[in-house]
Amino acid sequence: MPARTLNLILALWLFFSAFAWPRTTPSFTNAWAVGLLAAIFAVLGMTKAKARFANTALSAWLLVAALVLPQRSPVARWNDLAVAVAMLLLSLVPGTMYRRARAQA
Repeated sequence: MPARTLNLILALWLFFSAFAWPRTTPSFTNAWAVGLLAAIFAVLGMTKAKARFANTALSAWLLVAALVLPQRSPVARWNDLAVAVAMLLLSLVPGTMYRRARAQA
């Protein structure tokens, strides 16, 4: 499975996991917003190689936020940490899902 597809799956998981466990308001907002933005940039990264760097920044933000924001559930914190690390690693994999069409001479 290409890295962008896995990143999309993780982003969607993060979005839906915002509703799965009890969270504080800042943690809830952060999880669904980062999940939604990461999903958008994962789809963009399928055709534009540099769009993956937006997910690098979002995953770094998620990693810091998981450690700093108050949480009601330790499961939510560990979920955010695991997703952040996986998204960060996947965003560093170069390439896109589709090959660019070469100009016809």
